[in-house]
Amino acid sequence: MDALVYKLQLLNYERDFCRRKKPHRKGLNPTYFAAPQPGQAGNEQFFYFTNLAAWLLQLCGLSVATPKEFDDPNATLQGLMQALRSLGFAPPSYPPTKLAAGYGREVCALLDSLADVTLERRGFAASRPVYQQDRADIDEADAADVDEDDAADIATTAGQQAEESDDEGQETALLWGRAADNSPSPTAAAAAAAESTAVKQVLVSTVDPMQWRLEVERVGPRLRTNLAAEQRDWRQHLEAAHASTQALAASWPDAKAVLTKLGSEVAASLEKVEGRERQLNGQFDGLMVQYQDTRQELMAAQEEYNRCTELISERNNELHRLASALQDAKQQLDSRGSNLSDTSPLVRLKAAMANLKAELRQMELRIGVVSHQQLLEAEQVLLTTVDHRLAAPTAKTFLRRYLARVAVSHPVYFAAGYVAELSLLDSGMLCFLPSMVAASAYVWGLKLMGIECNDEHLTRLSGYSLSQVLPCLLRVARVHTAACNTQLPCAISCKYLDDKLEQTLMATVVQQSPIMADVAFGVGLPA
Repeated sequence: MDALVYKLQLLNYERDFCRRKKPHRKGLNPTYFAAPQPGQAGNEQFFYFTNLAAWLLQLCGLSVATPKEFDDPNATLQGLMQALRSLGFAPPSYPPTKLAAGYGREVCALLDSLADVTLERRGFAASRPVYQQDRADIDEADAADVDEDDAADIATTAGQQAEESDDEGQETALLWGRAADNSPSPTAAAAAAAESTAVKQVLVSTVDPMQWRLEVERVGPRLRTNLAAEQRDWRQHLEAAHASTQALAASWPDAKAVLTKLGSEVAASLEKVEGRERQLNGQFDGLMVQYQDTRQELMAAQEEYNRCTELISERNNELHRLASALQDAKQQLDSRGSNLSDTSPLVRLKAAMANLKAELRQMELRIGVVSHQQLLEAEQVLLTTVDHRLAAPTAKTFLRRYLARVAVSHPVYFAAGYVAELSLLDSGMLCFLPSMVAASAYVWGLKLMGIECNDEHLTRLSGYSLSQVLPCLLRVARVHTAACNTQLPCAISCKYLDDKLEQTLMATVVQQSPIMADVAFGVGLPA
């Protein structure tokens, strides 16, 4: 990856690729395509890779379109593979889908190969590097020359240092490709070349090493210098100051002339600049005023544009809200229309009513069966109670005796007989005497016909008062009401369904509820 970055730098990718359009792309780091980068979108690395590959292919001379950020990745990779085949690349040994991640070994290898081909197409060839002589080596060589010649006094040494500084200036000028101001003569150059050749020759020592070591031990202590404790330090500083003053005084006239000339040139340039500035200000004064006015108008138009944009955004939001409400209303209208045109609820209602009627018929049948069973049980209880003495007087017998004593109309006669026979359907009537049941049937028959029965008349007829027959009378009224409310007629009701009883039954149906209420609350009965 490092080699890829260096190759891209040789192709000036930072200028031609990263800064080609705004916003500028960031430069590559050595591990960008090696692993997924944290804090980036999923396709950012893939987008960078495809754009970089397209740029390298364009440098190779191929007309490849720059991929967009939201293009199909498969189509982008297919176009890239086709361009690589046209460039001479062999088919890869891995599937192209491995490049869809935008990082990995395959991506790095592909970009590195493209960079090599691009450098080859552009004629780049690497050569062996040429190293220049370092400044420190030159200074050390000059110092060695100075040490060899430093046997004279201080004045001679200072002169040699000045000459060496001139030589150093010439060498520096030659190093950076410019000629020196003080060029030596051909004779001096030849002498310097001969001296340099003599210095560079190999030196062969002819002195015995033991004698050399003895000479060093003998002369070494004498070469050591013991300086006093800075006794003439201020004098040395003073001498250095005088030398510096003389050097400044010698170089001041030339420097003053140069500085004076430079100052005059700078002043003339400033005057020219100021004059040109005044001229430009005079020429563009009207344009500046016009620019200021246009800028203010632009700012006002920008503010108006921002305000209109906000209004448009608000209106769009309102439009979206109304469109959503309209869609909801349409959906509700469609659902209600479909419900109105749908007849399935009516069909279900009819089916439910049919089922209800069938259940009612079934329940009525069960009620009839149960009533018949109760009648049979009541007859069995009656036979058991009278001990099968069928000749014993019954309530109907006592009723005939009571009706024979008084002159009553046929409706009252049949109504009383009907009620007396209905009492046989209730086993609870067995707790009352047949004579009391007959008296209660007689009173109830009169009530059905709308005739009042007083206590004296009932006592003279049956021997019972109204207060005595009241419990039995309530039971008789309950039995008669239950027989009238049922929809399945019993055998007694079928017996009395005759034309001669039409008036009696009509009165029974019309007056059953009020009479039942009167009897239940004791209304119409004497105390």
